[in-house]
Amino acid sequence: MNPEAAAILGATIAAIVALFVALLNSWRQSKLEHEKWLRAREDETDKEFRLAIADLTKKIVQGTHQIIWLAWKAKNEPTNLKEEDFVMYDKQMAEIFPEIVGARIMVAALNQNVHSDITPFVRRLYALDEEVAKARILFRETPEKGSETLAACYDKTIEFDGELLMRVTDVVGLSRQGDSSVASGT
Repeated sequence: MNPEAAAILGATIAAIVALFVALLNSWRQSKLEHEKWLRAREDETDKEFRLAIADLTKKIVQGTHQIIWLAWKAKNEPTNLKEEDFVMYDKQMAEIFPEIVGARIMVAALNQNVHSDITPFVRRLYALDEEVAKARILFRETPEKGSETLAACYDKTIEFDGELLMRVTDVVGLSRQGDSSVASGT
């Protein structure tokens, strides 16, 4: 083989190798960028999930604390319990319940499993609200019986509040440990 042909062959091989290395590096870089994008997307979804579960929890706790304060008054100051207290309670709960529905939609959109896990707490809040409504009916007829019935809600609601906090802490704790399945719903 003449020196010129060898030089051309060597240059061609070098060009092919350089092209191959460039393509390989480009493919690797593309793969790294895609993985980086996926991690950023997972991080954003996890952040959205945490905010949604925090918002839902906040709304449930707001409702719970409305019951706690009203029931505390019935338990500790039954003679000071008035119809106006029930009116104020109803007004505040009428604002909270639609917000709970909206917050549940956000959690369900991000994680159906967690939504299913938290839904019993929402139902329990509704049941406690129903007990307050029944106490109000009794209060109109016999203030003492209505106050007693409402006072009985106090300990139930305090217990409910604690259980909710533990469950939500568990849910959020799982995703903190890097379990991306929490945010992805798998």
